[in-house]
Amino acid sequence: LDAAAHVQDLLQRGAAPRPPSRQPSPGERRQLLLAAAIFTLWSAQYFAFMTWLTQYLTTAMALGRAASVLAYLLPVVVLLGFNILTGWGLRHRLPLIAALTVALVSQAAIWFAQPWLSGAAGIVGLVLYGIGAGVTPTCLFHMPHAIARELAGSAFFGILMTGRNIGVFIGPILLAWLIGHESYALGLGWTAAARVIAALTLVAAALALLLLREMRRV
Repeated sequence: LDAAAHVQDLLQRGAAPRPPSRQPSPGERRQLLLAAAIFTLWSAQYFAFMTWLTQYLTTAMALGRAASVLAYLLPVVVLLGFNILTGWGLRHRLPLIAALTVALVSQAAIWFAQPWLSGAAGIVGLVLYGIGAGVTPTCLFHMPHAIARELAGSAFFGILMTGRNIGVFIGPILLAWLIGHESYALGLGWTAAARVIAALTLVAAALALLLLREMRRV
């Protein structure tokens, strides 16, 4: 009987209503919208890159299937390591906006450098891209807490994740349209398409600086 009563007590505690999470203030909402816009642009270029990377490696760089798979995995492995390192750094006062901006600019530079990234330079480019791809989302997922100046709730993350999910959807479609993967597309080729994506990534970096100004106003 004591055990049954204990289980019933635990169930009642679990069913207790949780207090609603705090809603963002107007100023916080503006900051979150900027962060969401950055996440849209970043995730668009990242998922475009990862979706079409294998085709790029086999066509533009003329790698075999086995080599292209290994090359594809390289930025993923680097990304995972820098996810962890960036999280550790943010806990030890790594400047959030500075890290985010540098990562975005570095990824834009990789896109701009696409025509010259072959052989050993291509490997270095994949590593550098993976570093930026590890730093950026870690900073962005930390952004709601930095904006709220406390442990942020679902109302804060909802805005951020909406921006991310839009980018996930449009990125691969946008790059396919730019490079001419479909008959109705622009057909710019890899180099011109990469420059368009690089410009969008630089816009994300500019928005990060604008976000810094907004956060300093509070």
